[in-house]
Amino acid sequence: MEKEISIHSDSSLDTTDSSIDEEDLKVPVTEPDPSIIDFEFKKIGKSTKEGVLVTHKAFKFTKNNWSRDGTTYWYRCSAKKATGCTASATIKRVEEEDTEGNIVVKNYLLEVSTPEVHAIYHAPEQATMIVDD
Repeated sequence: MEKEISIHSDSSLDTTDSSIDEEDLKVPVTEPDPSIIDFEFKKIGKSTKEGVLVTHKAFKFTKNNWSRDGTTYWYRCSAKKATGCTASATIKRVEEEDTEGNIVVKNYLLEVSTPEVHAIYHAPEQATMIVDD
């Protein structure tokens, strides 16, 4: 028998199979290995400096806060105001000197919410990402 799980915007769960245990209902909150997730910064609309963070080629994040030393940046889903989405991401910025003596900034994704976290609140924004390319 196939199991069906529906997640509603009020975070309640409906199941059509009473044999589903609690382990089947858990939605992963963060990616287990964020280093393999595609991400980029895009200038979209009124974005400033590096622009918005785009992960999974479908989800936009706006900068929420940064560390005093300027090496860690925290982002929240850009749909938070409209939908209440709780998805977040953390970026580590490292300034390195290249072989020619120029300063190069490298960004590393330390933590990012899974697409399932966004799915509780809203659909992916893939159509928007294709148009903006």
